[in-house]
Amino acid sequence: MRKLLILLSISFYTFYNSQIKLDILVHEKISTGKYLLRITVKNQTNDFYALPLDKTGFKAYYSSEYCASQESEYSYKYLSPTIMLKDNSKNQFIEASSKMMDLVENYKDEYSKNMGFSDKEKEELILKWKNKNSIQTISAAQKNYYLVNNLVLLRPNEEIDYNVELDMTGIPRLDIKGEYDYYFLDHNKYALSLDLCILENVYMDLTKRQKEKLKKYKLYGGTIKSNTFSFEAYK
Repeated sequence: MRKLLILLSISFYTFYNSQIKLDILVHEKISTGKYLLRITVKNQTNDFYALPLDKTGFKAYYSSEYCASQESEYSYKYLSPTIMLKDNSKNQFIEASSKMMDLVENYKDEYSKNMGFSDKEKEELILKWKNKNSIQTISAAQKNYYLVNNLVLLRPNEEIDYNVELDMTGIPRLDIKGEYDYYFLDHNKYALSLDLCILENVYMDLTKRQKEKLKKYKLYGGTIKSNTFSFEAYK
C-alpha cells in the first residue's frame, strides 16, 4: 500500500532535453527523507552519445556547484545528478547545508573503507592510472579517472536504468574529513527532481587517445531535467 501511494504521488509531467531523457521512479520510502529510486536514462536520438554520469549517488544543490565542469573539484561527486528540492509553500529551490561528521581517530580507517576507498589504495590506483595514460599530474589523473570511469555510452535510442538510494539527510561528498551535505525537512509539502548539468569543458580532462576512442560518440553538454515527484517528509 505504501509503495502504491508513493507511485501515485508522482507528477506525470517531465522536463527533458530533446536528446537525453532522465526519469525517476520511487520504488520505496525507506525512512524520512530516504527513498529507493529507479533512474532511467534514454538516448532519444539516432546518434551515439557519451554522457558523464556518476550512478553511485547524488550531489546536493548549491548554486555555485550546479554544473559539472573541468574546474570542478575532485573531492565530491560532481558528475552525479543534483537533488533539486522545492518547498511548495515558497515555490523556490532549497540550497543544502553542509556539516562535518565527527570521526574518532580510531574509526577514520573504518569510515574510509565503508566509503569505498582508503588513502593508500586511492594513491596507488591513481598513480598507476597516471602512468598508464601518460598524464602529467596527479590532480589531472584523478579527474581523468573519475570522468572515464563514469562515462555512460549510449547507442541510438538505447535506454539504461539503475537503482540507487537517495538520502536527503546525509549526502557524502567523498571527503576523507567526513564532510556531508543535507537538507533540513519540516512538515511542508515538497517537490523533488534531479538535474544533470554538464559543461562541455569537462571533456578537457580526457586525453587525446581517449577522445579518439570516443570519436563516434557525441559528447553530451547541457542540462537534463528529470520528472518530479511530490512528498511530505513525515507522512
